[in-house]
Amino acid sequence: MFVGAANHDLISWAPSGKQVIGGALGSVLGPVGTFVGESLADPTQNWFGRDPASEAFGATRFAVSDGPLPFSDGSPTPAHSNYFSPERDPVSAKNIARIVSGHSDRITTEPYR
Repeated sequence: MFVGAANHDLISWAPSGKQVIGGALGSVLGPVGTFVGESLADPTQNWFGRDPASEAFGATRFAVSDGPLPFSDGSPTPAHSNYFSPERDPVSAKNIARIVSGHSDRITTEPYR
């Protein structure tokens, strides 16, 4: 199992529901709320479930380009659409090509988040 996660892809950084609740508690209840909020948060989870770029998920993380910054093209998630585009993300496209052609031993990897 493989995953690519661009640093500027907001989808891959979406906070978990617990993190949102924890942040709200911190802003309302101060330090005690922050403590409770942090104890609820799991850094391997995001809004869509376990972060596939985390070691806890277990996928091999392949290198991708950082992608464009959010709103650089008017969209909040321009980096989320680059993974399969050799023109916009040649690093990701090359790694995906190696994976699907049976040469995953030749991909460039990135450390887990």
